[in-house]
Amino acid sequence: MKTLDLWTVIDYLPTRLPFATDKIESALNVVLARDSENEYFTFYKGTDLALSQGVVIETIDLRIKKEQPHPGFLVLRLSGACVPRSAVFGRYEGLTLTGHPRGRSLDEEASYSRIESWGKISFGFAERAPDCLRTVVFNPA
Repeated sequence: MKTLDLWTVIDYLPTRLPFATDKIESALNVVLARDSENEYFTFYKGTDLALSQGVVIETIDLRIKKEQPHPGFLVLRLSGACVPRSAVFGRYEGLTLTGHPRGRSLDEEASYSRIESWGKISFGFAERAPDCLRTVVFNPA
């Protein structure tokens, strides 16, 4: 099987809306395990998906709202090779600062987002390595 590329994953996942465990599992060839739940959401996790060029999806965090219909909410946390901020901004024009670190932890992120036809996509850069992409958030409308 061909190793997936980060950009292909980012572009492909919104075509799987509304998000559901089976759709994400088949799209990424992973298994998502039920992690926890609260009165509003059920949380599913997946880990360690190696992508091309040394990039790793360290954690897949899928949140499905208990009240349907709901398109789901998906966070990919990256590790491995650095995906530079310049590569993200070069690929996704019109990103605006939507969140910034508050000085409490080196894991806090500066987030840059843009509206897509399906919802909002955000890219997070942690203070620990501010030039390296740490998270990609899919927040469907």
